[in-house]
Amino acid sequence: MKKTVAFLMCLSAAGLLAGCGAKTEATTAAADTTGAASTETKAEAKGDPVVINYYDWDIPDQKFIDDFNAANPDIQVVAHSIPANGERLTKLDILAMSGGDMDVMPISDGDQFTRFESGMLAPLDDFIAKDGVDMDKSFGKYAIWGQYDGKYYGIPFRATQSVVYYNKDMFDKYGIEIPKTFDDLEAAMQKFVDNGVTPLSEGVAEYPLQHLWWQLVLSKANDKFIKNYEMYDGDVDWQGEATTYATKTIKDWVSKGYISKDCTGTKAEDAGQGFMNGTYPMFFSGTWWFGRFQSDMKNANWTFSTFPDTDKLVGFRQHLGHSRELQEEGPCRAIHRHHFER
Repeated sequence: MKKTVAFLMCLSAAGLLAGCGAKTEATTAAADTTGAASTETKAEAKGDPVVINYYDWDIPDQKFIDDFNAANPDIQVVAHSIPANGERLTKLDILAMSGGDMDVMPISDGDQFTRFESGMLAPLDDFIAKDGVDMDKSFGKYAIWGQYDGKYYGIPFRATQSVVYYNKDMFDKYGIEIPKTFDDLEAAMQKFVDNGVTPLSEGVAEYPLQHLWWQLVLSKANDKFIKNYEMYDGDVDWQGEATTYATKTIKDWVSKGYISKDCTGTKAEDAGQGFMNGTYPMFFSGTWWFGRFQSDMKNANWTFSTFPDTDKLVGFRQHLGHSRELQEEGPCRAIHRHHFER
């Protein structure tokens, strides 16, 4: 099994930290429309740049990659896009374990510990020490999310946040104001129901209903609950106020018609399409949809805001991984230096 080592970067706005390598052969793989990777292998002539194949469903700004390649002529980062559907992580895992030519991969927050434990990824501590990276100073409280059993397998890569998207045209059509408070939110949803419109586009097969439930939990959760849940520090009170409130609220919204009873089999893409095509006036999901809405809703007037009346918001972090074979000091140091000097 080809092992993949996680070494990440703090994306902040749009950063990329590519893998590092020392191969005598490079394989360029491209994911087809089904997400399966086809590979084409060629021998690298001596002195040719090391090729780093980076796979992701959300490729950062290509200019960042181009700038890195220009600054490091001995390394060539090639980005490969895979479909952003519910099977994306499974496809990446298969590529990572199959001995293929995927060198760098993202790992979603919450999934990383399983992959760290499985042996799929290799530790970064030697590279961190060689480059003199102060993890606490560079990444603060987020550094721990790339750590397992006392070793670093990842560095914070990028972060997103869930927000409420509103189709303003539909709000205007029914004379409904964009909500500013939680009470406004429920009142707006009731007005849509009164007009025969299901307000919230939701999906359970993948997401975003799970994210909405967690947002409702966060609106009532105290710091102790969050520490128990997110940091595995103590037992989670699943029967407590926060989880009970969230579950009852979702049940209430379904019974009132704010959420369709038929969304249990709906996948995330279909839920997003339901908002984009004007079937539903509201959609609670991540900021990764922002670009899609800009390009696919050019003729619609839409807006967004954070979930009302809470100071705790749903967020997501991700990590990258690269092949254990690609651990030559020179390219790795160049990659780390390029990232940490930004």
